[in-house]
Amino acid sequence: MFAKPLFFYDAPTDTGSSGGQDSSAQSQPASTPEIDYDKIASIVEGKQKVAEDTVLKNYFKQQGLSGEEVAEAITAFKTQKANSMPDVASLQKQVQQAESLALQATLEKSLQLAAVEAGLPTSSLPYVLKLADTTNLTLESQAEDFKAAIAKVLEDVPALKPEKSESTGFHQVGSTGNAQQTTTSDLLSAAFGNK
Repeated sequence: MFAKPLFFYDAPTDTGSSGGQDSSAQSQPASTPEIDYDKIASIVEGKQKVAEDTVLKNYFKQQGLSGEEVAEAITAFKTQKANSMPDVASLQKQVQQAESLALQATLEKSLQLAAVEAGLPTSSLPYVLKLADTTNLTLESQAEDFKAAIAKVLEDVPALKPEKSESTGFHQVGSTGNAQQTTTSDLLSAAFGNK
């Protein structure tokens, strides 16, 4: 058996405006309308205020207040509501201050650790920490950054460097055996006159 080829017949399409779509409308891209979000927000806010006023008027009228008393009650309610709302600017300022103090404490702790690792005596730590440049240090700073800040202070003020004692010879380990050792209980007994 032989396969017969299939032919499809295309009927002519009517390009006229009757019964079909206008082809010029299809070629133009649809433009999106511009939306003014600030205007929408103000409209919504206005509607909310009107709805709030209506609810308050109806409530106070149900309570048996006159028109003048309703107006006073609404004013008092709005004043109390405004006073009970938290001051966002003040709260944000407090949060920023707390974050700043936390950052400063974290940086200072890391600087102290770097200074101790550098072998600085505790007597010179406050001076070194005050002189250290912390402007480039952040929470993401590495230990090397803090060590570099301490090294820069020691380079600028060599008097703060730890003294290296070159000791040679015998090093005493343990007690000499000559002195009488006092214990904590002995000290407490002496302080309270029990000895």
